[in-house]
Amino acid sequence: MTGLPRWARWTIYVTVALLVVVGVAVWRISTLGAQELARMGKELDQLREVVEAVDGRRAVLVGTKTPGDAWDHYAKALELVSRADGDAHRDEILELVAKGTRCENGQFPYDWKRPVETDAPDVQVSQNLVRLVRAKADEARKAGKPREAADWLLRACQFSVDIGHNATLVSELVSSLVLCRTLVDVAALAKELDSAELARLAGKLEALERILPTWSRAQYNYALYAGVSIHSVASAGRALDELPAMMWFAGWRYSFSPGLMATDAWREMRAVGNLVATTGGRPWHEVRAELTARQDVIRNSPNLLLKLVASRTTQGTEAVRLSLAMLRLLRAGVAYWSTGERRELGDPFGTTLQWSKAPEPSRVWSLGPDGIDGGGSGSFSSNETTDLVLDLSRE
Repeated sequence: MTGLPRWARWTIYVTVALLVVVGVAVWRISTLGAQELARMGKELDQLREVVEAVDGRRAVLVGTKTPGDAWDHYAKALELVSRADGDAHRDEILELVAKGTRCENGQFPYDWKRPVETDAPDVQVSQNLVRLVRAKADEARKAGKPREAADWLLRACQFSVDIGHNATLVSELVSSLVLCRTLVDVAALAKELDSAELARLAGKLEALERILPTWSRAQYNYALYAGVSIHSVASAGRALDELPAMMWFAGWRYSFSPGLMATDAWREMRAVGNLVATTGGRPWHEVRAELTARQDVIRNSPNLLLKLVASRTTQGTEAVRLSLAMLRLLRAGVAYWSTGERRELGDPFGTTLQWSKAPEPSRVWSLGPDGIDGGGSGSFSSNETTDLVLDLSRE
């Protein structure tokens, strides 16, 4: 080296020093990632204990509560519905649904030690099952059996609730979707009921609201599901194919430690989930703006795993509020048809439900997903740009 020019020697010294610094940095990042991953594993075990301790029991809307697990019966019904000759087993399917809705435990049997959403009820098959129950209710209505029709629709609501009971985000979204469709049928039937049946239905709808799945619980459970998924990936030392493209500025360190990427993503996801879970009682326009801002932050993050798991925590809030708004409107309408009372129930998209101003109100409405009062212009279904309206005429 003594024969080399001074600038060359200095170049070598600096290069070696830089390699040592980089090597130490990489070692430190890798070590820190392993430590954080171990800590995350312990936190996941603690979270799993909390989730598994949740009581799966809930109120029964129709009939007398019986011991057992609802999904022992639902699983058989869903298997029959999924068959090519499912229609041939209609009576058996309906009987299984009736038995399931009477069982005291309504929680789906998740295995919380692995990615549980792979175990969740199939979306399309669940919708087909509810469609069959709704058809049975319609048959009873046309046959002049309003109470029987109401009971079948309430069973469909019970099944919808059980899909989302202590579940994850996907299952609760399915629960809200199926419930909304069923409530449309309940509203149509309610207009044909006499005062006694309306009073009975009013009590059932209040009971239904008390057992609606909570978005905060779904967020909590999704934290466990997503944590198990990304912990498994990081523990195996697997990086994603897109990872090399992330080697810039704040994201470069993730290329050397899947564990650090996983734990950073999980903790940020939990922070976002906690925020979303506490939005239930806040004005919708504030929540919507905050969720949009959060989605932008996640979208611009250099952590690819965060984009994959945390983006879903901001989804579904609107769907859950929609099902609650429809139920509140229906409760208000049933009370009015039964007693003439104009109930001032809370509006998940505003403050309280709005009533038309005529001496005899013709409609009651929620502001709907856009959060803007359109004066009762809309229908009793999901629509981004109009109010959510229940027509009070009984013709």
